[in-house]
Amino acid sequence: MALIFQKKALFILFYFFSFSIFAQEDLMKILESEQKPTTEYISATFKGTRIVNGPSIEQPGKKVLQFMILHRFGSINNGMYDFFGLDQARIRLGLDYGINDRLSVGLGRSSAYKMVDAYIKYKILRQSTGEKNMPISLSVYSDIGFNTLNDDPDLNERQNIARFSYFTQLMVARKFSERLSFQLGLGFVHRNFIKNPFEDNTVLFSSLSGRIKITKRFAITSEYFVTLPWQIKSPYNPSLSLGFEIETGGHVFQMHLTNARDMADPVYVTETRGDWSKGDIFFGFNISRAFVLGKKKDKTW
Repeated sequence: MALIFQKKALFILFYFFSFSIFAQEDLMKILESEQKPTTEYISATFKGTRIVNGPSIEQPGKKVLQFMILHRFGSINNGMYDFFGLDQARIRLGLDYGINDRLSVGLGRSSAYKMVDAYIKYKILRQSTGEKNMPISLSVYSDIGFNTLNDDPDLNERQNIARFSYFTQLMVARKFSERLSFQLGLGFVHRNFIKNPFEDNTVLFSSLSGRIKITKRFAITSEYFVTLPWQIKSPYNPSLSLGFEIETGGHVFQMHLTNARDMADPVYVTETRGDWSKGDIFFGFNISRAFVLGKKKDKTW
């Protein structure tokens, strides 16, 4: 009997000892998993998919359809006769759709040249901290436009291929803090047909944009597009815009002062006629509405 009791005691002791070892291993695994570095992705570098006229690195979320209205009035230097430009208006309507968290596509129609356009935007890198430390966000945006004017004899006597124009921009952005963001861009515009013999069909450009958050609901934005000087010989000006953003109930209302009245991508880069020094400034706004078309899933990258 004593031998049997000793065996049982040894078995019970061995069982609890083994259980203690496995429990400690499980606890160590839990602690290690909790201490494992995580990746935190930076969000809301900019509040809209467009800063003023030009695109930002932001895009609609997965399965989100965004309807956007871009509106510009006439020049304020016309005074009371045109009610400081409010009697005149130009507009761009756009539909943007997020295929996934990196890729979006869109369609638009602008009153400038009655242009219809389609675009694609892809987010190559996303700013993050933690396990995956990425100091910048990087996106590429490409747009193709088609001039639908039917009262232009120069276009009417040419094939439809002459009506196409192309815009591509690589954008690098960084959110330095909750209040400060910047974006740099480099790209090109190609127009199949131009009337001015002193211009180039293909134009390289660079851009600089920024956002400063003043209060919880108010921010100031700016945007500057300039063609590289050795690429174009035209009387047009760089596009310079100053914006004001107001957040209201989950929506952002963007108001602008700009010398670029036309909002089609190839046009505001290569054909900005306004001059800030002469009061050729146009007031306008951007407003958007988003619709979720499917159940959104958590981001995995």
